Amino acid sequence: VEDGNGCTNSVSVTAPDCSCPVIEAPVSGGDKNYCENGTIPELTVTVGEGETADWYDSQTGETLLERGSLSYTPLVAGDYYAEARQIVSGCISSKRTLVRLTMDPLPGPAGTIDGPSAVCQGVSGIVYDVPEIEHATSYEWALPAGVTGNSSTNSITVSFGLTSVSGDITVKGLNSCGEGIESSLRVVVNPLPSPI
Repeated sequence: VEDGNGCTNSVSVTAPDCSCPVIEAPVSGGDKNYCENGTIPELTVTVGEGETADWYDSQTGETLLERGSLSYTPLVAGDYYAEARQIVSGCISSKRTLVRLTMDPLPGPAGTIDGPSAVCQGVSGIVYDVPEIEHATSYEWALPAGVTGNSSTNSITVSFGLTSVSGDITVKGLNSCGEGIESSLRVVVNPLPSPI
């Protein structure tokens, strides 16, 4: 600096640090899954001190979704990208970090149950099955009173006891997210004739 009398003076200054910020690894929170009938979780990243994150829906481009937040709650499943930004200098990371949100579906609806719709009391070894249910990891069967059998697959072998009654056989698919729509088959159980 120089004044009107020609006197000069100087002071050293330090330029702001504009080193490239990065999303720190591992990504905190990171990729997330949620159930079809559940609440969409926040996606979260970790950045360095004095940095924040901006969220985008593409690896490049300027479709900014959220500014200055370490977490973001999207509306739908998909790929999202976080970009680290220094709060003071505004310097940004050289590339964006992918954070993936995946929706886990419920089991599909059960199809038509195949098997006899009329039986006699006292018979056993009767097989009922249903086509494989999409996204099901196990199956839940329900039987009328007096009918026994147990299965977690798409097929069940049952016995109709001497006291069994007519009713519905039902099945539905299960997975970690819940249960699907069940299917039913009405079964008429005919009583045994009285002995002579």
